Amino acid sequence: MPKKPLNSESIPGFAEAMELWGEGLELVYDFIISVCELPHLAKKLGIERPFTHSEILEIYKEWLWFLSKLEHPSEIDFFQDFWFPLSNKTYRYYFDLFADEVIVFEHDYFLGFGPIYKEGYWFTNSIIESWEEFEEIQETNDGAEQWLKDLEEEMHELFLDRINYHSDNLLAFDNGPEPITQVSLIKNMAAPIEIRRTKGQLVALNVNSIVIDLLFADFEIIEISALECPDFEKVHEEIEDKSILGTIGELASYLRIIQQSRVTKLIFTFETLEAEIAKVVFEEGLFRIEANDEELLTDLEEAIIAVKEAEFPF
Repeated sequence: MPKKPLNSESIPGFAEAMELWGEGLELVYDFIISVCELPHLAKKLGIERPFTHSEILEIYKEWLWFLSKLEHPSEIDFFQDFWFPLSNKTYRYYFDLFADEVIVFEHDYFLGFGPIYKEGYWFTNSIIESWEEFEEIQETNDGAEQWLKDLEEEMHELFLDRINYHSDNLLAFDNGPEPITQVSLIKNMAAPIEIRRTKGQLVALNVNSIVIDLLFADFEIIEISALECPDFEKVHEEIEDKSILGTIGELASYLRIIQQSRVTKLIFTFETLEAEIAKVVFEEGLFRIEANDEELLTDLEEAIIAVKEAEFPF
């Protein structure tokens, strides 16, 4: 985002957007003032304090500036000039300027995988759908705390429905997931991947959990003792179709479903081709595999190096 006020004339489409949606900014002003009286909802939406009219206009200008910088067709088609970002620090929750209602929603991204969903897709989740619903929230005597708990449960159920829907189709994929790339493997573009090899152990730093996809896909998993994703705490326990986690290939596809970059911890054991037990520990960008099969470790090390040194596909 720009660090100083923007000149309206330098923002493509600013005059047109203000003519269409400018009146809705007054609704945003009133809405934010009301939200600040509901501390739990304000925290959820990233609203720290009421904004002045000039601050609201500046936030909207920054949003239009951001839209003008988008290049990928899917992003250009998805993000709209009648959205108003409710936080001046992050783009996650929005007020819909198109409607005369109080309509608040969030955006999210389903990471692509396999031949069917390989492009991934953006989607929105409704938070507040009408003035009437917002008035009901205002009438609560707990700062919307219970309402938010109910909303989180609803969002969690929607997420599980999405996972189970794609899981049902996962076994029908003939070509498997897309090959791993440097972009999908690396954890932080500012830090390089580091590899450390000792007898019976291989460690890789600054990687995502999808690094497991570089192992032989048909290795059978013995036990998954940890799978943590802060945004979706109970996903692993509640997912309906446990069979998709029977092999490393299926687990890797599952990680793509829940977006591998969000996984903070993963621990599991699997059986090697030599009928021995190997252990994988992944936590916060650090991947470690322990195995007596030195050939397996060598193959994995070479695979990680190959991805690390590959050129970006764009």
